Amino acid sequence: MKKMLEEPKSVSLPWQQVFKNLRIQLLEAEETLEAIAQQRVDAFVISGPREEQVYTLRGTDHAYRVILETINEGAATLGVDSTVYYCNPAFATLLQLPLDQVIGTSLISFVNPEDLPLYLSLIEQGSIDRSKGEIMLHTARGNRVPVLLSCSSLKMDEVPGVCLVATDLTEQRRQAEIIAAEQLTRSILEQASEAMVVCDGEGQIIRANRKAHELCGRNPILHQFDEAFSLYRHVTDELSRHQADKESLTQLIQAVPIQAVLVQAVPVQAATAQPIENTTHFSFATDLNNLIVQNQEVMLVKPGGELCYLLLSSATLLDGEQQPLGSVITLVDITRHKQMEDTLRQARHELEQRVIDRTHELLESNLCLQQEIETRAQTEAALTEARSRLRQGQETERMLLARELHDGPLQEVIGMAFDLLLLTQTLQEEDQIEKVTAISNAVQKTARHLRLVAQTLRPPVLAYLGLAAALRAHIKQVQEINDTPRLGFVTSEEKWSVPEEAALALLRIGQQALQNALQHAKANRVQIRLEYDDMWIRLEIEDDGQGFKMPAHRVEFAREGHLGVIGMAERAEAIGGKFEVISQPGHGTCIRITVPKVK
Repeated sequence: MKKMLEEPKSVSLPWQQVFKNLRIQLLEAEETLEAIAQQRVDAFVISGPREEQVYTLRGTDHAYRVILETINEGAATLGVDSTVYYCNPAFATLLQLPLDQVIGTSLISFVNPEDLPLYLSLIEQGSIDRSKGEIMLHTARGNRVPVLLSCSSLKMDEVPGVCLVATDLTEQRRQAEIIAAEQLTRSILEQASEAMVVCDGEGQIIRANRKAHELCGRNPILHQFDEAFSLYRHVTDELSRHQADKESLTQLIQAVPIQAVLVQAVPVQAATAQPIENTTHFSFATDLNNLIVQNQEVMLVKPGGELCYLLLSSATLLDGEQQPLGSVITLVDITRHKQMEDTLRQARHELEQRVIDRTHELLESNLCLQQEIETRAQTEAALTEARSRLRQGQETERMLLARELHDGPLQEVIGMAFDLLLLTQTLQEEDQIEKVTAISNAVQKTARHLRLVAQTLRPPVLAYLGLAAALRAHIKQVQEINDTPRLGFVTSEEKWSVPEEAALALLRIGQQALQNALQHAKANRVQIRLEYDDMWIRLEIEDDGQGFKMPAHRVEFAREGHLGVIGMAERAEAIGGKFEVISQPGHGTCIRITVPKVK
């Protein structure tokens, strides 16, 4: 509140007017004094001869204002709708906005959406009493700032509001993360199963875990690395430096001489004794300082004189500016692994020797087996040739027998039938004619049987008209003699000429299968199909007879009396064909022969 005070003017007025003015000035003075007493006046504005001058009043709350303007925490006065009525510079800096742009805005626009329910609850509770909680604010520049909000109720001229103090938790959380990371690092270092040490740039150990203490046999901290760990490496292991994968290291171990990697605990007099044969000292300054080493195999002479094998890895420790500070070194005890390698190497050597001996035995057995196979192949070839000759002899005998039947008994039977026919013409009595006629029919049927046998033994149709015609003629002759079963024959277009040997074999198979269906299967229907393809010919004989149980092996066909099946299979294989039998008791039988086209 400002009071405007004017200097009195020196003019001559009537005393009544002067008295009235003095009374007005007295009332103004009393009001001014009352306002000052109630701390409702901040400054006086006095009009001078030249310009107005402002005189501020310093009240009892001046110190509090100074504190509020200079504290590090952000402070603000909010309405219940989160509108900022007042804030200090720290609060504006926290939101990364000028002070005049913060006043009058809603603080809700700076609250992280995920924390908005919590913020509204804090404001609601703070407008009644007090509240405190952590939320995330988004600054005007898009940065995320974690803050602790402390809210308390405030009434301004009977208008409810909230007094808010915001504490920036960014640095506090960063410090907590650093402490947690350091604690985690210490925990990892102590709980690691491998020995781990941290050295400065001079090779002095500044950190070491429990495993490193056990490996060293004493407290290695503040000792030089080379003094605490007396390490050696094989000269023959130079090629293994900087190898990262286990497979490459295993290949190297197999390549070096056995005496260079033989595992044994070698007692020595002291760590400073004469160096181990074929080894060189492993130095921090030479081999580790500011270098990255992966899986370097070294040897450690313990204070007790025991020699153990280690796998060493090191990495450079960098500061925030990527400048080297020292090295982190890991030592893995592989003594048992080396002992296992030695045992495995010995076992492998014995196994290789056994393999060599067994290989010789197998070679000898293989040689004997090859000789046996050759002998068997020769025997099978001779057997095949003998079968071929046997079939040729059978066909020759069939041809001779067919000729003898045709020229001998068949002609005689036909002559007898002709004589009986002439005899019936001379007879007068009816009963004698019937008897002679019956005998004549029987003789004619016998002649047909003999003709069928002769043609079956050597079918003349096959040589002149081909396989399909020979099969059709044979089926017709069988059907003439037997009223049942019903015989059917289906064939496709003949696309290529079947060789005489294959045609004869297929005809014989068809004859045998038809005979089996008539004599053994008791079939009512037999269907024969002959199919030609560009690359094969297939003969299939299917009946609806009794069928039989399929044996597990072809040899069992002979044991069960199915010798005809064995003969058909041999004929099919002799011409390079595939023979198949499908049968079930009560469901008939299907015989299928597939012969590839001869190129």
